[in-house]
Amino acid sequence: MPARLHSQAVAPPGADNVIVLDEHRAVSATTWESFRRGDRLAAAEVWRHEAPWVRGLLFRLLGPRSSGDLDDLTQDVFLILQGRLADLDLTQPMRGFLVGVAVNVARRKLRSAWRWSVVRRALPFSTPKAVLPTDPSAPRVIAELLQAMELLEPEERLAFSLRYLEQQTLDEVAASLDVSLATAKRRLRSARLQLVARAAQFPALAAKLDGSSDED
Repeated sequence: MPARLHSQAVAPPGADNVIVLDEHRAVSATTWESFRRGDRLAAAEVWRHEAPWVRGLLFRLLGPRSSGDLDDLTQDVFLILQGRLADLDLTQPMRGFLVGVAVNVARRKLRSAWRWSVVRRALPFSTPKAVLPTDPSAPRVIAELLQAMELLEPEERLAFSLRYLEQQTLDEVAASLDVSLATAKRRLRSARLQLVARAAQFPALAAKLDGSSDED
């Protein structure tokens, strides 16, 4: 990367929510069961363990403009979770359910606030490579990626965030969005087209793009 860009690179607001170093240790089914029965200590343990991750997920789905709303939105996710605990199989991994709830909360937020006017251009597909925390260009790339993602329609942004920031499989993206696999792929292709068009204006982001894709 050119030295000039490197010297100007600053971490964007919420950058720590984009580069995820979370090595997930699941909350035990016993703790979830106690939470369902109304145990306050179990509820506090679930909140302490899962709320930071949910908050980061919402940030990655919504972008830095959501920063002022993240606490309220995180609480919304847990209120919905609490209301549905009685119907859940607590022996199953709960993060998949939390992703689904967070996607719906983020979807409502995006649809209520979204404004866009961008002309799509048919350019070759490219997919961002992973940005490693040790990469000196990471802050600049993150800042540019977040700016570029502001152009995406809500459903496309959600699909792209789940696929490339949450590293979900295609099947998981479709399940999280409650759409068919074909629809999930279509939204990802559209998102990538727009981001490639935008990346030309952002040299740090463009340097992290390649031509690979497993969605076509």
